[in-house]
Amino acid sequence: MKKARGRPRGFSEEVVLGKALEAFWEGGFEATSLDDLSAATGLNRPSLYASFGDKEAIYLAALKMWTQSLRASLVQALDPQLPVASALRAFYQSALELYSSGSGRGCMAVCTAPSAISEHPAIRQMLADILQELDCGLETYLRQAQARGALSPNLDPSLSAQMASAILHSLAIRARAGQSREQLLGLAQAASLLLTGC
Repeated sequence: MKKARGRPRGFSEEVVLGKALEAFWEGGFEATSLDDLSAATGLNRPSLYASFGDKEAIYLAALKMWTQSLRASLVQALDPQLPVASALRAFYQSALELYSSGSGRGCMAVCTAPSAISEHPAIRQMLADILQELDCGLETYLRQAQARGALSPNLDPSLSAQMASAILHSLAIRARAGQSREQLLGLAQAASLLLTGC
């Protein structure tokens, strides 16, 4: 059997990406340099390039990791056993747990990707994919709620899903801008009731 060449990596890619994610989440894509990423991860620039590629590739990998974490927490929050307004409120509260971490960083995707999309088509596409997945997931949840009689048949699940997403994005930006948790929870509560016609 042929031996593997070279020295095995002495680090976990997941841990390094997690540290890169934190750096991007705090500073945004444009303002976070490779030197910043090197300092955050403890890897020199050649090691970063060899393991993950350029800054854009590192950002995309970190954003993918963050999206998987968000997806898992939000899917869990949309409990079909709860009244729809309560499930939506839990959905927003779950997001706010992430958005309010650290110094109130908001959503990794919504708050860091838009400034980069004009010059980075791959980031624009990933952001579009994230937004579409969120819309589709909410629409599926609302259609299922409507089918079991938990939501008014007069509501349009597609438009309601997009509105629910828009509230989520607003919460992210407001969290990034430093709005208090109490204010954000109040908005989430009001939006949950408004969206379900309660």
